[in-house]
Amino acid sequence: MSGILHALMLVVFANAFVSFLIFFFWQAKVILTLDGMSDYEFTLKPWKGLGEPNSLQTNHGRFFQGEILPDLKRKWAKAATYLLVSTMVLFACGALVEIFSPSSLGG
Repeated sequence: MSGILHALMLVVFANAFVSFLIFFFWQAKVILTLDGMSDYEFTLKPWKGLGEPNSLQTNHGRFFQGEILPDLKRKWAKAATYLLVSTMVLFACGALVEIFSPSSLGG
């Protein structure tokens, strides 16, 4: 039984790690795409960039609202959801293994 639990935890951990890599890829793609679309005048002064229509800060807000790049936002949101669910499953399985494993029951 211990070998099955160990294998299950390895599979769940590998799934969470793959989901992190997928999300990291899409997050980098979002940042680089928005950076390429934006003006660089207020990059080092973010408090001034919020009022500019084509600043990096404004483009981030417009991206999260779905005004620009809706296909990229959909893919990014799916990757974020996959990461969230995978991490929750990892911690839930880890807690269940700790609760119900024979070693924690004194066996």
